[in-house]
Amino acid sequence: MKNKLMYLVAVLFAACVSFSSCNDDDDDDIPAEFSGTWKFDKTHFVFDYSEESISIPGMDPMTPEEITNMVIDLGNEKMGEYFMGIRFDSKKELTVLMKIDGASKELSATYVVQKSTINVTLNKDELSALVGKDIAMMPAISLKYEIGTAALTLYIDKTYIQTLLSLVKGLNLDLSMEEQLILTAVETILNKTTTLEIGTTLKR
Repeated sequence: MKNKLMYLVAVLFAACVSFSSCNDDDDDDIPAEFSGTWKFDKTHFVFDYSEESISIPGMDPMTPEEITNMVIDLGNEKMGEYFMGIRFDSKKELTVLMKIDGASKELSATYVVQKSTINVTLNKDELSALVGKDIAMMPAISLKYEIGTAALTLYIDKTYIQTLLSLVKGLNLDLSMEEQLILTAVETILNKTTTLEIGTTLKR
């Protein structure tokens, strides 16, 4: 499969934007403000760096503003190819809607809300089938969310991104040289990053 790293990150990212809200009762009703299918709209990216320019292996130095514009453009393009949105199936279950190689795919998950974060656990058997590699365990993915009248903003921060990178590296995928360079570049940038939020905005 081409672009294995981009595909896997897209799947993990798609999982990160799966969310809902609930309380402690036992009914399975989905809160009305979250009901329906939410579709990918655009990339959310907040980035502060400790230096005025950023050195990336194999590229000319870039400013934080240039990095921000590049990530947003790339995110809008790539996520638009793979991630379609999410659908709430019950108070505890949801479905991630994707498109892989032009075909519509679904990935089921469970979720739990704790205050301002949503913890989503993907179905590891379904994810293993999608990436073509056995995944022995699948930890819950935590993200923060903000909800408005018509849009939802969901994101992870620097610490959690480092956790996701470790997960990708731990899968020992047969990455191309270009994909390995991407991982190295991201890790290098994170070392000097002071603030980082990356996620998505969804609309009904």
